[in-house]
Amino acid sequence: MPASKEELAARVRSARESAGLTQQQVADALGISRSGVVEIELGNRAISGLELERIAQTVGRDMRDFLASEFRPEDILSALFRTSAADVAERADISMQLSKCFSVAREFQQLESLLEISHQSKLNTSYVFEPPRSRWDAIQQGEHAANSERRRLDLGASPVRDLMSLLDDEGVNVTAVALPDDVSGLAITKGTVAPFIAVNKSHPSVRLRFSLAHEFCHVLVDRAQTGRISRASERDDLIEVRSNSFAAAFLMPEDGVRSATEALGKGLPSRMASEVFDEDVSLRAERRTEAFSQDIQYYDVLQLAGEFGVSASAMMYRLKNLRLITDNELKALREQDAAPRSERLRQIIGDTLAKFSNEDAAGRNQRLVVLALEAFRRMKITESKLVELFGMVEGRQIDVHELLASAGLLDDDGNA
Repeated sequence: MPASKEELAARVRSARESAGLTQQQVADALGISRSGVVEIELGNRAISGLELERIAQTVGRDMRDFLASEFRPEDILSALFRTSAADVAERADISMQLSKCFSVAREFQQLESLLEISHQSKLNTSYVFEPPRSRWDAIQQGEHAANSERRRLDLGASPVRDLMSLLDDEGVNVTAVALPDDVSGLAITKGTVAPFIAVNKSHPSVRLRFSLAHEFCHVLVDRAQTGRISRASERDDLIEVRSNSFAAAFLMPEDGVRSATEALGKGLPSRMASEVFDEDVSLRAERRTEAFSQDIQYYDVLQLAGEFGVSASAMMYRLKNLRLITDNELKALREQDAAPRSERLRQIIGDTLAKFSNEDAAGRNQRLVVLALEAFRRMKITESKLVELFGMVEGRQIDVHELLASAGLLDDDGNA
């Protein structure tokens, strides 16, 4: 039985209050006065179909919710924020931003239904774990889920080039909206628009990718919950640790990172041996790597971070977890990452990536810069040769002395 005018008025008021919105905010969205909203909520003023649709969008609801035989006052977003530290004003602001995204997702579902295309999520996979009892449990669970998911998606050890498209192909609704800086993203795992991921569009692109992978873990692993909000202030929560572990392993698979590191001439054991056998004897050959040749430099980190589409910081911690660098090396790399003098190095390598639309060309030029710096550090080439090599980087004028200083390859007196 359709809702009466009085029941519809009560539902509008209840939904507005649940979303944490004021009557004035709803009035602004409708383009009417606050007194008009008061009259609507008292049942003294009829609501047109267009007004009801705008009210639904404003409070983040499906318009059909208001017309159904049963009505739940609390929407998905409100239930999600009930479990977080968000205040009413913050919840209202995010609700306003996400309402349009929800509406677009619902419209897609409606069109697919009209066209007799299944609008159910293609993502039927989920991973069930016992609640992690320690950080170790959380990390292991995240890595296990990430490795399983990469196998399911047949990603091998390669970087994930277009994560947003991958999630879209899996039937996950993805959007980027302005969220509080402390919030990296949120995942909704139940409801008409689920699975749904929103990430903070004000964050850098590499952080957005990590946030997408982080929220993807919530979609895969935390289906029993309505959803999750990911906050920097709650990063020590074991569920969040698990999702961070998933994101690191999913975006930076161990085999892929090790292979890419070896391609830079790093990550090899200090002594390597090989034997050749014939019917009677074996011949053993040994090789020692050159002293300090395996030390991973900051420009190596930038190269690897660019290859896998993550931040330099995320790559540093991944290298540490894979025992490719030590605690002391991690500390030194983080200090260089924070140093103002490193900005030029980031610009050169980052600009090289950004300048070319052709990904292969970008990778070749970035790799040239990194390998040339490493050869110079190990005194394999002269500064004049370095100038010559940098001159081969298409479309770039590189001040070699400035770049060497940025890379920490000059002493305090400015000498190599």
